[in-house]
Amino acid sequence: MNGLGISDLTIGVDANGASDYYDALNTNAIRKAREAVLNTNDVKSALETGWQGQAEFNFEKNLDNAAKAVDQELEKISNAIQSLITELVEDWATQDNQMVEEENIVSF
Repeated sequence: MNGLGISDLTIGVDANGASDYYDALNTNAIRKAREAVLNTNDVKSALETGWQGQAEFNFEKNLDNAAKAVDQELEKISNAIQSLITELVEDWATQDNQMVEEENIVSF
């Protein structure tokens, strides 16, 4: 019967793996969303073709402000995810350490 041998076991939490996971998540989802939101050039080009004057200027300014506001919210989400992953890694490390520490057993 082949089973798990003691040499197959490892100890510890891979904080680098968690960091890599956060980087991949941030790169693949949040960063691309932030870039897309901030890229208002196509909308502005379309506006400039058929719209001129103060109304166009105000709309472009409002568009930029709205894009920046969404970008800031996405940044908050990114920071919250990073904090959550950091907290999880710290919790796992604590649990991992507790698994190898000698318990203080009180007998009656």
